[in-house]
Amino acid sequence: MFLTIPFKKLVLAITLVFAAQHAAEAKTFHWVDDSGKTHFSDKVPPDQVKYQRETLNKNGQVTDTLNKAKSPEEYEQEQRLQALRKEQEQLISKQSAEDRVLLSTYRSVDDLNLTLNGRMQALDAQRRVAEGNLKRLQRQLEAQQKKIAEYERKGEKIPTARLEEIRSSEQQIQLATGEISNHVDKKNQIKAEFELNIERFKFLTHDKAAAPAVTDNAVPIAELAGLFNCSSLVQCDKAWQLSKTFVQRHSTTSVSSSTEQLILSNKPVKEDDLSLSVSRMQMAGEQQKLFLDIRCHHSTMGAELCASKAAADIRTAFKPFLETALK
Repeated sequence: MFLTIPFKKLVLAITLVFAAQHAAEAKTFHWVDDSGKTHFSDKVPPDQVKYQRETLNKNGQVTDTLNKAKSPEEYEQEQRLQALRKEQEQLISKQSAEDRVLLSTYRSVDDLNLTLNGRMQALDAQRRVAEGNLKRLQRQLEAQQKKIAEYERKGEKIPTARLEEIRSSEQQIQLATGEISNHVDKKNQIKAEFELNIERFKFLTHDKAAAPAVTDNAVPIAELAGLFNCSSLVQCDKAWQLSKTFVQRHSTTSVSSSTEQLILSNKPVKEDDLSLSVSRMQMAGEQQKLFLDIRCHHSTMGAELCASKAAADIRTAFKPFLETALK
């Protein structure tokens, strides 16, 4: 059985359906202009598209956010900031990889000390061999010099071959002395590296939560704050120690890494956490730079915190803090 619907009623029904669908899909845009005036409209005038705006659904909920257009200067600053962050993330990844190798290679501090002692003994044995070789060469040179002295006492001409033997012995002694010096330097270097590894191992095994942080919400900033260019290596060493104090003072999470290239606090756990990181990077020649960045919880509240004035003030305070303390 079929029902017959008058044409006019059918058209009206279809129109109402489309109207209802359009009303359901209607969007409202919200933005604030330079004068601080707030706008709500279903259309954005051409002269207003430069402002950051939010898209609201029929319930007034934000469904999308479009950032304001950047000026050429802001774009350039943003590119520099991203480059610094990329370099810092490489340092963080490197530290994370080194930590994994350290924890997978050694089971305890005793293992590290045993390995260190073994390396030291091997280098000491090599040095003793080099020292024995040096003494042999020194005795050889003394014997050659005595023969030269005999020629001189007799008033005889010194054979060229004898002089060449002395020059050869002197060169070998110089090489042997350099080899011994290299052994000492290598031993000191390995010892220093193991001492750092031992301290790092203690830290990692004592605080299981102390793992390198990952990037969460690194929100771009308008100005390139948090960057300090060192004028010398001596100044950079002092600034590096001060940077750790700054991180401890302003981060809400504890420091998880403190090496020669990276100071890093634990990743944000709570929505109101601020995690700070400072990296030491090489510039042209011997010049170095320190870069501070802030990470927040991976949430809407975290993103707002990283974009807040409080976070911006921390970035801006980094360079003046170092400059004042270094005076």
